Amino acid sequence: MSFSETVRDPLTGTGIRFSDVTDSRCPQDITCLLPGKVQAHLDIIRNEKVISSFTISSGEQIESFVNQQSFIFTFSAVTPDTRSTEGRKENYTITLEVEPE
Repeated sequence: MSFSETVRDPLTGTGIRFSDVTDSRCPQDITCLLPGKVQAHLDIIRNEKVISSFTISSGEQIESFVNQQSFIFTFSAVTPDTRSTEGRKENYTITLEVEPE
C-alpha cells in the first residue's frame, strides 16, 4: 500500500487509507544506539468520510473494529528499508495484512 493510497473492500465499499507516516529509524549512513521504528497512520473510510483512525508501528499487530466487526491489522513490512536523510512520505509503501477475528 503506497502513501496516501486507499484500498477498498469491493463488497462493502469501506476503505483503508495510508494517511501519514513517522520514521524514527536510524538513517542508512549513520550508526545509532536505538533502531527506531516506522509508524503508519491509517484512516478507515466509508462513504468518503473518515469513520475511524489508528496508528500502527512496524512489526505490530493490533485489533480494531470496522463496521461492527473485529479485525486484526498486521504491519509486516515497509519500504524504504532504512530511513534516508532525504526521506519523503510519498516514497513509503507498507505491507498491511487485514484478517477478520
